[in-house]
Amino acid sequence: RVLFHHIGLPPPDLQREFYAPNGALIGRSDFYFEEERTIGEFDGKGKYLRSLRPEDDAGEIVWREKKREDALRSTGNEVARVIWLDLDHPKEVETRFRNAFARARQWSERAG
Repeated sequence: RVLFHHIGLPPPDLQREFYAPNGALIGRSDFYFEEERTIGEFDGKGKYLRSLRPEDDAGEIVWREKKREDALRSTGNEVARVIWLDLDHPKEVETRFRNAFARARQWSERAG
């Protein structure tokens, strides 16, 4: 959040929950920029390893996260991701999120 503030992004909501039309929880985002219709995810290896079940392999973890992200996008939002190493490159983070904001605007204009 501090980085978002320093690069001039609006303050995001934290831990926003998103639901499918049937009411099922799709997931909880790390950050949500409501006006920009953009979900921000902060990724670290540990996040994925914690969800690893004994019968899973790395491919299964990637597949579940891909399905989750697709479901989040189906709510009409964009998704942008950040990892620890990105924190050393604030301009890249700003560009990534501003591009996501622009894609969300374009999607909204086409749908509206």
